[in-house]
Amino acid sequence: MKKLYLSRKVLVCIPIIYCLLFHRLMLNNMETTDKEVLIEAITDCAKDDGWANLADVGDFLRRKGIKYGKLSKFILQFPELVETRIDESRHPPVVYATLIKS
Repeated sequence: MKKLYLSRKVLVCIPIIYCLLFHRLMLNNMETTDKEVLIEAITDCAKDDGWANLADVGDFLRRKGIKYGKLSKFILQFPELVETRIDESRHPPVVYATLIKS
């Protein structure tokens, strides 16, 4: 009978691979999507006029565990959902977002 010898590198990698697969499985089973969390973020951060400071929205998304890279690119994935505007009277300019009423 042949014995199977595994190197230390393989033995170290097995638990890491298991954890990554488990994490991926858990993410796939999450009920909330990025779109739903974005809606929640804008709704939660919006002032009385319905506009939310994009920096506040980004903070909210990070606290919810959404990894978006560059926030402006993330927002551009939902053109049917979000409208943005830039207040250039402030220095530095401030970007605001609101949900598009359908």
